[in-house]
Amino acid sequence: MKIYLDSEKEAPRVEIIPFVDIMFCLLIFFLLAALQVTRYQAVTVAKANIPQVKTGVSQITQRLVVSLDKDRQVYVDGKFFGSLIELTSSNKSQQIFQQKLRNYLNQSPSQQAVLYAPKTANYNDVLQTLDLLRLVMGDRVALGTLPTSP
Repeated sequence: MKIYLDSEKEAPRVEIIPFVDIMFCLLIFFLLAALQVTRYQAVTVAKANIPQVKTGVSQITQRLVVSLDKDRQVYVDGKFFGSLIELTSSNKSQQIFQQKLRNYLNQSPSQQAVLYAPKTANYNDVLQTLDLLRLVMGDRVALGTLPTSP
C-alpha cells in the first residue's frame, strides 16, 4: 500500500504557447485562402511584355488601361488608338485622344488611368505618353507593373 504524504498538488496551468501556435496556423490558412479566392485581374495588352516588380501591390479599382507596345502604338482599353508619333506631332490626334480621355472622366470622375508599357519601350516614349495622360487626367495617372508570382 502506497502512502501519500502531504505533498502539494500542482495547480492547473493554462498553456498559452500552443494556443498562439494554433492562432498563427489559422491566420496563415485564412490568408492563403483569401489569396486563392481573389482572382488576379488580367491586363489584356496587345504585344506588350510588361515588367514585373517584387514590391508591386495589386489595386483592383475602376481604371482606364492605356498601353504602349514596342512599335510605339497606343491602345486604350485594349483597342488600338493610334501611333505615339501621331499623338505627339499632330494637334488633331492629340485633341481626339484628350477628348476620349475626357469622355472616360465624365463616365467616372474618380477613374484612374494606368499606363502599361513593355520592358523594351523607350524611356522617352513612356514619358511622352504619361505626359499626354496627365494633361487630362491630372494626378490620377499611374505606371502599371505586374507583380512577380511567388
